[in-house]
Amino acid sequence: MITTDRSGAVSAIDRAAAQPAGPLPTMTTSTSTGILSLTTAPISRFGGIVLTSNIKLSKSWRNVEEWLWRRCRLRLYEGPPMPLIQIDLERELFDAKRDEISSEIHAAQTEIEELQIPEDDKFQIFRPHGPGEIVFDPTYNDLERRSLMVITVFMVNRYPVALKNRLFQNIVRRLATLGIRPEDILISNIQNGYEDWLPGVRGDRLTTEA
Repeated sequence: MITTDRSGAVSAIDRAAAQPAGPLPTMTTSTSTGILSLTTAPISRFGGIVLTSNIKLSKSWRNVEEWLWRRCRLRLYEGPPMPLIQIDLERELFDAKRDEISSEIHAAQTEIEELQIPEDDKFQIFRPHGPGEIVFDPTYNDLERRSLMVITVFMVNRYPVALKNRLFQNIVRRLATLGIRPEDILISNIQNGYEDWLPGVRGDRLTTEA
């Protein structure tokens, strides 16, 4: 259930789901207070409605995020995804299949249209390890591990849980084509905000402001 401090706000969003696709609204959020603020210009998707509302979450924040994406194709954040991927693996595997692993992991992202990750948004850090440097339990969670590859995905907090799970499954499926067992892969997702990234800057655009 979602309750709102302004009547008609949620119903306006419901009506938006049935409208033809159009420009998306600007959305601001506050996860610390549990308040979602939606502000839209009078655009065709909302039938000319100017909607400004604070929606109090009586369910989890993630449930509301998924609801908005599923019903209205609205995301809580705007801007480029800016993923960064770190891969910890055995040096022998790194030496043998580094380029193939890099290509398959990147393709696992770009082929999922909803992630909106362009082909040139490819940033990966490989960290090969020698014998004994990667420590793991071979039978944890009822699996039979022979080795371990740890993939850490840093990305902006903008995707529903189901979509992230699709990404994880896609990575595992593609790496399996290289002979890397699904049981030997561990994936972790670390999320933050757009303000936590600086993906390079042209030298002539540097500022002296603190």
